[in-house]
Amino acid sequence: MLPKGADLLADIRRQGYRPSDPVWVFIDADRPRPTIYCDMPLEIEVCIRPDASIASLELWPLAGLDVVVHGGNAVTDRLRELLRAIVAIHPSFLMGACPAAGFLFSWSPALNWQFDDLNDE
Repeated sequence: MLPKGADLLADIRRQGYRPSDPVWVFIDADRPRPTIYCDMPLEIEVCIRPDASIASLELWPLAGLDVVVHGGNAVTDRLRELLRAIVAIHPSFLMGACPAAGFLFSWSPALNWQFDDLNDE
C-alpha cells in the first residue's frame, strides 16, 4: 500500500521524472493532497497516517531522492521503524527532526547516521 501522496510520486517516477525538491514525509499526519497547477513547481508530501502499519507501506518511490521527515512530537519506535524502512530503499539523502523534542537527524550513504539533540546545549 502506498502512503497518501506517494501515489502521485509513483506516477511521476514511472514516467521517468523526479521531483527537483526534497520529498517531505510526515508521520502520523493526514495533510491535504497538493493542488497541481501546470505552471508552478510541485512539492511532494507523503503522509503516514496514524493507523497505517509501517511494514505494509510501499516506499519505493522515495528511492534515490532527497527525503525530509517530520518526526512528530517525540522520538518513538514508530519513527525509528519508518526511518529504517526509508533507509532500506536507499534515498540519496535523508534528514529530519522531531521539533518538539529538539532532535535532529540525517543519513547519507557516505556519512551514515548523524544526530543532534538541541536540548543538550
